[in-house]
Amino acid sequence: MNNNALVLSPQQSKNINLLKGLSIVLVVFIHADVRSQLSRYMEMGTTMDVYMETLTRILVDNAVPMFYFVSGFLFFLHKASYSDKFKSRIRTLVVPYLFWCFVGFLIPFVIQRLLGLERLYSGTSLKLLKDFSAPDYIRMFWDIRDGAPILSTLWFLRNLIVLVAFTPVIAWLAKHLRFMFPVMLLVTYFFFPWSVSGFSTNGFCWFAMGAYFSVGG
Repeated sequence: MNNNALVLSPQQSKNINLLKGLSIVLVVFIHADVRSQLSRYMEMGTTMDVYMETLTRILVDNAVPMFYFVSGFLFFLHKASYSDKFKSRIRTLVVPYLFWCFVGFLIPFVIQRLLGLERLYSGTSLKLLKDFSAPDYIRMFWDIRDGAPILSTLWFLRNLIVLVAFTPVIAWLAKHLRFMFPVMLLVTYFFFPWSVSGFSTNGFCWFAMGAYFSVGG
């Protein structure tokens, strides 16, 4: 494996930014669910139906794996020490994550407990704050909302923090297993998928795949 630091050309850096930008657009498509809104105008099996299924449900599934892949690639791009990398990720990942989770708690706290408008939160997957037990105040930073943190859109950031913690293991495997490492990742991804709060084969496999290309030069 190549131990020299990789240096990206301006065009390569631009390409990575384009991939991230494309992934952002695909994430918007995921949450917009355009196909379901247009279903009444289409018949199953028609050319338009197949086109919309491909565009809005199949292609968009590449968005999250692409984010993981780029994150793994960029983590090992520069050959800094793990302590320096972890300090950097604490500042850019952990601190923003904790801050926005707290904001995700503070807003309903003001609305429910200070303004007395608990009725506005009926029918959601999150229990009312008055029903929070002591462990719930910890779980709101992890999995209190159907396996997601209290601000559920931060699940990706939570999973990315977990993956960063595993980077020494990922680097060791990439260096010692060499070409067998991506093979094992793909076999796991396609045939042995599993997921728990904070960790999934989808995230690990694509983050580690991106890391493999950086570690290998």
